[in-house]
Amino acid sequence: MSSEVRVPSAGAAQPGIEEARPCGRGETSLQDRITAVHSAIAPVGPLMARIALGVVFIAHGSQKLFGAFGGHGPSATIAFMHDNLGIPAFLIVLAMVTEFFGGIAVLVGLFTRLAALGITCVMAVAVFRVHLSNGFFAQNEGFEYPFALGLLALALVFGGAGKWSLDAWIGRFWEQRPRPTGAGEGDV
Repeated sequence: MSSEVRVPSAGAAQPGIEEARPCGRGETSLQDRITAVHSAIAPVGPLMARIALGVVFIAHGSQKLFGAFGGHGPSATIAFMHDNLGIPAFLIVLAMVTEFFGGIAVLVGLFTRLAALGITCVMAVAVFRVHLSNGFFAQNEGFEYPFALGLLALALVFGGAGKWSLDAWIGRFWEQRPRPTGAGEGDV
């Protein structure tokens, strides 16, 4: 039996991904196969998180901003939150805008970390200001749902939008842009 040696490939498709090496008789190891599958499906996780979070917040933001989907619109939302929760009107407007436009940004993966941070803050207010006193479970208007959404948003804050996002596309475009050459290059 041969011992397996893992050497980073000079032409690997992704930085940090090692090329599968034969482990004897021309076969690749199970670990190499698992790594290859993981590398292929890894971009799906952030995409699924963005789709779920984006759709939910676009819908909820639409209810508050436009009265869509059975919502009450901005005037009623501001009045209710101000009168019943004591939240200043400008913060309520900021939350409504964050829900709708942050949802769009998260969905397409543009300024994802910033949008997800805004959503995390809105959900923290929802948990601590509205739902915490009702216990955990959503059926009793508890904090279960905003807590889960807030943690999902926080995961995007820390993990980013992923490979299949406008953020990643812009990053790749930026890295591949032509750079000026000549005298003074590198001068500050």
